[in-house]
Amino acid sequence: MELLAQYSTITQPPVVEMDIRHIVEIWRDCRSRFGSGRPFLFGQFSATDAMYAPVASRFRTYAGDLARYGDDGTARAYVEAVFAMPEMADWADGARAEMAAAD
Repeated sequence: MELLAQYSTITQPPVVEMDIRHIVEIWRDCRSRFGSGRPFLFGQFSATDAMYAPVASRFRTYAGDLARYGDDGTARAYVEAVFAMPEMADWADGARAEMAAAD
């Protein structure tokens, strides 16, 4: 997982595109049915959001603009909410420190 990288020009194989579209659809459904205008899938942060944090990271790194996968802005906003969490900032700081130590 490349937590800090963002590649906007990667073309996904069709099977990966289908998976991304499916996850975008799941996120939209959860947010509309259970999110109550809050930033996470079921409103408040939950284990579901912890499970999807690495997926949000991969989307940010490899998927680029989620609109091309059917996102109406819900998935993009969710990824932004996940990355706005202090825990994600700590994770990113740890990744930067690890990379600096490797140099």
